[in-house]
Amino acid sequence: MKYELYFKELKVASVAHSNSDFPNLSGRYSLALDLEKKNKLIHEYIVYSVQASIFMDEDEERWQEFMEEEEHKFFDLIECDDWKLISEKGELHPILIPNFIHNNEIVWRWNII
Repeated sequence: MKYELYFKELKVASVAHSNSDFPNLSGRYSLALDLEKKNKLIHEYIVYSVQASIFMDEDEERWQEFMEEEEHKFFDLIECDDWKLISEKGELHPILIPNFIHNNEIVWRWNII
């Protein structure tokens, strides 16, 4: 299944779902053009999320330190209900903030509001 990822009304990425391992779903993403210019905070979150995924794979202690140092910058994005996927059929699916992984992978969970 293919989706478009949105934060509020801003298109963030195109997403192709490829795997489900309850409660997580995953796939690959391609960022929307000019995202950095349209919303610097979301772009910075994506950079942060990718780096966190690298640390998580390589050095759990460094990952923990990185999260403590950086995560607070993104609380407004993390704690909101403004993330959604829109399917090719136009169906809207609320999600929790996705995790962006190196190699253009993405992981998300449905947000049961």
